[in-house]
Amino acid sequence: MTGEKRGLTRLRNIGIVAHINAGKTTLTERFLFRAGKQRFMGEVDEGTATMDFMPEEQERGISISAAVANLDWRGFHLNLIDTPGHVDFTAEVERSLRVLDGVILVLDGVAGVESQTEILWQQVQTYAVPALVFINKLDRETCDFEASLIALTERLGCAALPLVLPCKKGDEVVGLIDLVEGVSIGEQEVDSQMWRPSRQAVIEVCADYDESIMADYVDGVTVEPSRLHRALRRATLGGSVLPVLAGSALLNRGVDWLLTAVCRYLPSPLDRSVVDVERVRVTVDEDAPFCGLVFKLQSESDGRLYFVRVYSGTLRTGDSVQGSRRSDSVRVESIWRVHAAHQEEIQEVSAGDVGALRVDADLATGETLYATGHEVLLEPVSFPQPVLSTRVETVNATDADTIAVAARRLCREDPTLVLGEDEETGSLLVSGMGELHLSVFGERLAAAVGKKVRLSPPRVLLHETLAQPATASGECLRHLDGERLSARVELSAEPSPGLGPAEVGAVTLEDKGAEEMVRRLLRSQLQAGMSGPAAAHDLVVSVTAAAGDLLGPRGEAVCGEALAIACRKLATSGGPIQLEPYVDCTVTCPAETLSWALADLRSRGARITRVDAAKGKATIRGELRFSAVLGYTTELRSLTHGLGTVQLRPTGVRPVQGAG
Repeated sequence: MTGEKRGLTRLRNIGIVAHINAGKTTLTERFLFRAGKQRFMGEVDEGTATMDFMPEEQERGISISAAVANLDWRGFHLNLIDTPGHVDFTAEVERSLRVLDGVILVLDGVAGVESQTEILWQQVQTYAVPALVFINKLDRETCDFEASLIALTERLGCAALPLVLPCKKGDEVVGLIDLVEGVSIGEQEVDSQMWRPSRQAVIEVCADYDESIMADYVDGVTVEPSRLHRALRRATLGGSVLPVLAGSALLNRGVDWLLTAVCRYLPSPLDRSVVDVERVRVTVDEDAPFCGLVFKLQSESDGRLYFVRVYSGTLRTGDSVQGSRRSDSVRVESIWRVHAAHQEEIQEVSAGDVGALRVDADLATGETLYATGHEVLLEPVSFPQPVLSTRVETVNATDADTIAVAARRLCREDPTLVLGEDEETGSLLVSGMGELHLSVFGERLAAAVGKKVRLSPPRVLLHETLAQPATASGECLRHLDGERLSARVELSAEPSPGLGPAEVGAVTLEDKGAEEMVRRLLRSQLQAGMSGPAAAHDLVVSVTAAAGDLLGPRGEAVCGEALAIACRKLATSGGPIQLEPYVDCTVTCPAETLSWALADLRSRGARITRVDAAKGKATIRGELRFSAVLGYTTELRSLTHGLGTVQLRPTGVRPVQGAG
């Protein structure tokens, strides 16, 4: 903490998530300005946004990496994470939601609920994070507050409850009414009959969480706003109600109300229970033994920063702690409070807070840090598997080693970038979440080494599953420096359609260190592929037996080879099936170009599910193979006079067409 320790009840760890171009970074900039954190309001389009400080973000006008900021608002301290909205950078959302206590979901008031909005909501639900909604861009003539509310209910299936009501003159929103406090901003002359039914709806919902509210309301007794706020907080924390606010981030309208709502309704660290993998609750207490989770890595010119959410205890500069992925201790060299690109050194960080560490070791995303003698293992961050791969081509062969080192560093920062090697050429292969993801990687790699780097055309990554249950064994005998080492493992695999990336099932060994090592090696092998470069999918693979020299670096080498042999046998005996990724696509284009866009999608094998046209704009929804949309954006713009856009949402994998 900076200065005196703040009460945990007045601490908020929140994130802002949204579909791309919904205005979340603009909203974050207004938060910082209104809280007095900065004297100007940065603009995304001008490349002056505080939170978009990477050159690649400023050039494209989009967020690429989750950025951390902090601010104070009316006696509360907020740690704020602004996340990317593009689907290619979904890992940034995953790692943020894992450590956040609450979230603001921003909607474009013109577009309403979009494809990425649905993905984000699923992620929010997965982590059970209480949320608020902010319907943005009410300054636009084509905004539709009511349609956005309906979409929240119908497409997201949530109990959306508006706490504000826009006031209109014609098609223009001229003010906002706070339905809880009964006050307005903007237009001053507001007929109370216009908003009274909406306020009654708020009171009726609150009555479900406080019986005295309904009794007073029925008796004609005025219900104080403070009582409504308490009831709304209970409903929000329980996930029963999704409070909806609205305004215009660009015009700085409704921003103060949203900040206040964050403090009123979203949880403090004390309201969020965290448990370890053994389902034991970790006490949120500054005086308890230290426990924290590394959720983000950031490379600096003078080292690497590790962002940590502290769940219990207090960590101080000079402390030594244990890491869940290493046997030796880690010394904390310095602690920093990060605000976008700026850093302030502090002496300690306590339970409930977020800080960045410089340490004397290499840590990994998802690693648990804990006080010596108080072992804790928190659930790690999970990430989706990459879908595209490209080959890194160097102009000069002498640059290969330098480029490889820089590429490994970038992949450590982003767990959805996976580095490999082309078996035929020995070139570096990098896999990622999409064309934009790989393009940004190429730009960052070139900037890091100060040399020209080319990427080959991307190819879609396939996955592999089994047609039937299978068992197999693998044995490895090796002589290393005159020492004879051996390892034998037995595996069983059970197909599990719809599971997603293959999971490691039961691994029961007497030595817990060996057990964790075998589990880690098997997980890595399944990600790399059982019999080739296709990652295992829709499978649960268990270790039924393991014996031999399993400990130490040499034991790890022979055990890894035994597992690789067993996995190749599994793939053969279980009947391998290759899978390819599919996506839902939403194409928006001028109505006069609808027939061209529709014909092009059908030529790519798309299954069209819905076509809408209104007010000169057409929308096409469909599903198709991910490989069919590579390079599609350029073709779409050509067909639609540069006005067409496409939004993609992964839907899973299916057997490769034409595969036996």
